[in-house]
Amino acid sequence: MKDLIQSAQDKKYTDFEAQAKAILGQKIATSLEEKGYFNRLGQAQGIDLSEAKNITLDIDWVPEGDDKEEAKLVKSKYKVTIKRNGHTPSSADITGKKDNILMYMQSDWYGMDDEDLKDLYPELF
Repeated sequence: MKDLIQSAQDKKYTDFEAQAKAILGQKIATSLEEKGYFNRLGQAQGIDLSEAKNITLDIDWVPEGDDKEEAKLVKSKYKVTIKRNGHTPSSADITGKKDNILMYMQSDWYGMDDEDLKDLYPELF
């Protein structure tokens, strides 16, 4: 994968996703896309694979019901894991891909607006 990225960067391809499909074939490129190997714009220039990695943030989390049950529902819908971390009674760690955490935190379920998210969690942007 690193060789492919370096090759695309060396040749200054602007559409990394299209180049990967041309080199690897549709099925493999789609698999890589699903696993999060392309950046948001699908570009090789300045590609950031950190979005493919999981990150962990400390958030305030006050579930409406049982912690474990709500964490299970959130995990199934947003593909993020939430666990109490014990820093404060309402503190929890949320782990997942940046985009998935962002989707959860912007949802009606968590209800944080973009301005607050940018102020409190700039690493999501």
